[in-house]
Amino acid sequence: MIVPVLDDIIMLVKCYQMILRRIPEKVRRKLREMARREGKSMNQAALEALERGLGIAGEPPELH
Repeated sequence: MIVPVLDDIIMLVKCYQMILRRIPEKVRRKLREMARREGKSMNQAALEALERGLGIAGEPPELH
């Protein structure tokens, strides 16, 4: 049995990186506006937009 604190640590270790290329200017601009408006980094705003677009926003993260 894993205690909740360890679940959080494991979840952090299981993060992956991805590089997106050729992002259209209108997408970059909208993302930057959203990030500024919500007081978030562009990375966080992009992750949340991807989750909403994929229909998985609000779901608990998967632990592998």
